[in-house]
Amino acid sequence: LGVGYRIDDAQMALASAVLLASAGQLGYGEAVSHHMREGFGTTKADVSKSNAWMQLALDAVTSTAGAAVMGQSPDRVAVLEDATGVGGGATGTAALPVFPSKN
Repeated sequence: LGVGYRIDDAQMALASAVLLASAGQLGYGEAVSHHMREGFGTTKADVSKSNAWMQLALDAVTSTAGAAVMGQSPDRVAVLEDATGVGGGATGTAALPVFPSKN
């Protein structure tokens, strides 16, 4: 995962996050979610798939002690829930930041 980000290879980073999540480190679903939402390493962005991955990650973090693998503190989880509309009673009224892509 780190190598994928270091060499700016979105497909490698996405594949690594999927592998980590499938190996039981479900908190890495957050990384998959961000990739799916922005279309990094995929053919197109897909908000519904992004939300499903975020739900998987947030469920793991909030229900399993020690599942936070990406610095998912309670404050960060609350922001992610509110911004995405997934998780514990979230509204989805806030917006996740959109970063311009490199040209």
